[in-house]
Amino acid sequence: MTTAEAAGELEFAPPGPGFWEQDPVHFPRAMTRYWTEVHPAAFARGTADFASFYGMLIGGLAMGYVNGIGYKAVLPPPEEEIPRRFQRAEEVFAAKLWRAQLREWDELYKPAAIARHRELQAVDADALSDDELVEYLGRCRDHHAAMITQHMRNTASAVVPTGDFLAHVGDWTGLPPAELLGLMRGASPVSAGASSELERLIAAVGADPNAQELLASDGDPGATLNALASREGETGAAMTAYLELVGNRLLDGFDISEPSALELPDQLLRAMRTAVAAGVEDTDVEAKIADVRSRVAAEHQDSFDELSAKRGSCTACGTSAASTATSGRPGSCAAQCWRPAGESRRQEGSRNPSTCWTPDSTRCARSSKEPTVRPPMSSPHVRSTAGRTPRRTRRGRWGRRHRRRPIRRPCRRRSHG
Repeated sequence: MTTAEAAGELEFAPPGPGFWEQDPVHFPRAMTRYWTEVHPAAFARGTADFASFYGMLIGGLAMGYVNGIGYKAVLPPPEEEIPRRFQRAEEVFAAKLWRAQLREWDELYKPAAIARHRELQAVDADALSDDELVEYLGRCRDHHAAMITQHMRNTASAVVPTGDFLAHVGDWTGLPPAELLGLMRGASPVSAGASSELERLIAAVGADPNAQELLASDGDPGATLNALASREGETGAAMTAYLELVGNRLLDGFDISEPSALELPDQLLRAMRTAVAAGVEDTDVEAKIADVRSRVAAEHQDSFDELSAKRGSCTACGTSAASTATSGRPGSCAAQCWRPAGESRRQEGSRNPSTCWTPDSTRCARSSKEPTVRPPMSSPHVRSTAGRTPRRTRRGRWGRRHRRRPIRRPCRRRSHG
C-alpha cells in the first residue's frame, strides 16, 4: 500500500500507454463501477466498426477510467489495412454509403432496438425471485452494451456527410463552418425529441381543453402526469404511449445513477408544455439556404442542391441512434432493480447496491454516511461542484412514489502530485 493509499487519497495514473485526454463533455463526473466495466469494450467495438466502414485512418477510440473519470485515446489502424482504407474512403464518398446505413437504421436496427427495449421494460422486477433477478440484470447489461456499440457504429453517419457538406460549401463560398452549420437547423427533428408518440400527444391535448388545463396546472408534477395518463379516450392513450417511450430516458448524463425523465416529472412536464405550445417551429432556414446558394458558382449549384437536400437525413441517423440507445434504458432497467425495486430484499440483509457500482479505488465511499444522488467529480484537474444533494424519489406508473437508493459520496481527497 502506498502512502497516498494509506492516507485515503486517489492516484491518477494513465489508463494505458500513449496519449490520453479527459472527456469532460460526455463524462464531467466520476462514473459508476457498472459503467466503467460495461462501457469501454462496447465503445471500442462500435468506434472500430465505423472507422473500418468509412475508411478512416484510425483504428477506433478507446475509453479508460481512472477513479471513475473517463479518458479517451485514439487508436492507430492496423498497418496492413491502411491501403484498403484509402480505397474504402473513395468508395464511401463515391456511393454516399452513409445513405445505405441510414436506410438500414430506419428499417432494421432502430425498430429492433425499440422492440427489445419495450420487452425489457415490460418485466416486473419486483415479482422476480433472486435468481430470476440476477438473470434479468444480466440481460439488461448485455443489451445495454449492445446499444452502446450500436450508437457508436452509427456516429460517423452523422458527422461524415456533415463534414462533406461543410468542406464543399465552405470552399465554394468562403463562409465559416459556424455559419454553415446554421443551415442544419430543423433538418433532423429527432434531434429535438420529435417522435410519432409526441405528435400524437400534441394533437390529443390540443383537442382536449380539460387536458390543456391540467397540463398548465401547478399541482404536483407526478400527480399531473398520472392524471393525464389516466384520462379516458385518446388523451390518456397518447400520454401513456409517450411516457412508455421517453419515461426511462436519462436527462443528465449516461450512467445508471443519473435521473430518468420519470424521476424528474417537473422537467418532463415543462418539455410537454413547450411542445404543445410551440407545435411546428417556423424558422427562416430555407431563406438562409437560398442566400448561401446564391453565393455558389453556377457550376457547383447542382452539387450544392444535392448536399443540402440530404443535409439532415444522416444526422438523424446518428442522433436517433443516440436517443434509441437510451430510450428503453436497458441500463435504467438494471438501475431500477437496485433502486427502488426490492425493498424487501434490502430488509432481508441483501448487499447494499451502492457498494456494487462504486469504483474500488474510492473505498471510503462504503463507509461514508452522507447519501448523495451521484458521485462528484474526482479528477485532480476538475474542481468538484457537486454539493450535498437531497435524496431523489422516482414515480412509477406514473404517480406512485419510490425512494431511490442513495449512492454513497466517494472520498473527495485526491492527489495533486
